[in-house]
Amino acid sequence: MKKHTAETRKMTLAMHLASYKKSPQARALERFYHQHRIAILLVVIGLLCIFPFFTNKSYVLGVLCRILLYSILAGALNTINGYSGQFCLGIAGFFCVGAHSEAILAT
Repeated sequence: MKKHTAETRKMTLAMHLASYKKSPQARALERFYHQHRIAILLVVIGLLCIFPFFTNKSYVLGVLCRILLYSILAGALNTINGYSGQFCLGIAGFFCVGAHSEAILAT
């Protein structure tokens, strides 16, 4: 039985991805994104920063705050579990302690 190492897995994935042909529109969009990704990021962050001044609904602001909070949590978990390969529940534990404290203070 052939034993797969990390290098052979990368090679097979690279060969598989190399055989995949992208359409010209997809390549143009990808090229545009890579050339202007910092500008796109700054525009999105700017729009998110000025959005609260144009809405008076506390529900919408609450949902946006939760989205931001969960995206920060997902980014932290992706960094620890995804990139470094460590399985750590410390971040989730701190998140649970914060949620429990918020529930106690809200009642």
